[in-house]
Amino acid sequence: METMGFQSLASSDEVVARKSAGFHPSVWGDYFILHGRSSPQTQACNATTTSCQKCSSSQQEAYLGTHGESILDEAISFTRNNLVSALADLKPPLSTQVSLDLETPLCRRVRRLLARDYISIYQEDATRHDDAILELAKLDFNLLQSLHREELENITKWDAKLVHQLPEYMKDYYLMLIHTFQEFEDLLASGEKYRISYLKEAVSDETIKLEQTREHVASTVQCYMKEYGTDVQVACKKLQGVVDDAWKDINEECFSSTAFPIALLERIINYSRVSDNTYKYMDGYTNSSTKTKEYISLLLIHPIPI
Repeated sequence: METMGFQSLASSDEVVARKSAGFHPSVWGDYFILHGRSSPQTQACNATTTSCQKCSSSQQEAYLGTHGESILDEAISFTRNNLVSALADLKPPLSTQVSLDLETPLCRRVRRLLARDYISIYQEDATRHDDAILELAKLDFNLLQSLHREELENITKWDAKLVHQLPEYMKDYYLMLIHTFQEFEDLLASGEKYRISYLKEAVSDETIKLEQTREHVASTVQCYMKEYGTDVQVACKKLQGVVDDAWKDINEECFSSTAFPIALLERIINYSRVSDNTYKYMDGYTNSSTKTKEYISLLLIHPIPI
């Protein structure tokens, strides 16, 4: 297949003006610092490692587009079609990487899950040159995982004396929750105070159980199908367009000058990433025993074998 670049996707009289980011690229991940900053050539994939890697990199950069950048929308479609066509001829770990990138763009993926995926991909890469980097990445992931697990264990102990072990953003909420339960206990007679322990245990896991047993509520897809008289495929495609537009809004805000600190923007982006991950194919909150359980296990329970 003949090689095609981004420029050839635009009409001859179309001028593409790209905004300059007002923030350090770490908002989206340092990956993009290393993969070109200006008009990368989109290589048509022919099942060779180099061309597919370039094709995948170009696609990931195109997902950082904003409203009105039709050339990047066309680039996403072009590179995606080529990657899908080449996927059957690829071998691990490149096939694994391309599959993950096709499923969810890098800029929309939960960072800790992304790190775990790419540690595995790097480990399978026979051309890697630095085993020390691999070992350090595993140690870093496992150490942070153990810290997060310890924080969760402290929360479930319902002891205000442990609040100093929690991160700052959780302390006020945790103390307020304990204070509320203390008020409940004070209102009970001495022979009824045992009820509080059962209440605490129930609070720990009841929310998801209630979601799973509640009366069925029509999904967004079903509502769209009924309102516009479409089938499920059309509804999903239209709603995916709404999601893509929302990500363009996020991109635009991150590339524009703003008085808001980068730390605040990162939290909004991370929330969007978690939502995308949780509801991408199903209601992962209500049906948490499926992919959501797997993700939690990877993030908080199972360390990476050293």
